[in-house]
Amino acid sequence: MEAIATIRRPRKIKCSRILYGELINSFSSYGCPICRLTRHAEEKAITTLMYERVNDPSTRNQLLRSNGFCPFHAWMVVELYRRGPDTSIEPLGLTIILADILKHEINNIKKDNLASSPAGECIICKIARETEKSYLDSFINCINDKLLKEYSTGKSILCIKHYALISLNLYDINKELAKKLKEIQLNKLNKLYTTALQYIKKTDYRSIIEPSNDEATAWFRILEFLDGYKTSTIIKSC
Repeated sequence: MEAIATIRRPRKIKCSRILYGELINSFSSYGCPICRLTRHAEEKAITTLMYERVNDPSTRNQLLRSNGFCPFHAWMVVELYRRGPDTSIEPLGLTIILADILKHEINNIKKDNLASSPAGECIICKIARETEKSYLDSFINCINDKLLKEYSTGKSILCIKHYALISLNLYDINKELAKKLKEIQLNKLNKLYTTALQYIKKTDYRSIIEPSNDEATAWFRILEFLDGYKTSTIIKSC
């Protein structure tokens, strides 16, 4: 719960229609909408960097200060590369960046200029943190009956962390909408719980009914609700 206490409570500001639309669209997919949008931003930032900013001096300086990527995003680069050519992760651009950082570290070792942690923040971590905050603020500041209806009928479920952040801040702005969001969240979670129980029941040797795919994957959606999706903002809040 420490992460909840450290996030500034947003004041009521003008709603971003672009972010509002992206939130609405995200409700149609399984998973936490804030986590999934943040993850998408992380992946997009990496592919943009590799495709457009390999030779950008400012980007290269930031990467030198942070010793490249943090461990989480370093392995996200590998994951994206393994997906294939559509991710724009080319070996040449990646090698240019990493060779530059390696040369920098070789020089540091020669000079006994050693440090247990990098001097700068991972460039992708910064983008992820700002993205997460933007979507949280937008959910709170753009919330209305239409947004709640779309969330209610959609497949997505806010994870514990992001529901708590939105709910606690929303009570300061509009208690009525906060209560409606709570009712919707509980309804979604109760349905998920029932789905999980149906899977357990149908896997009993006495059952003649096969569980549906939705029932068989209930455990994954419960896990994402409890722990969030694989983003650096979730991992680093552990």
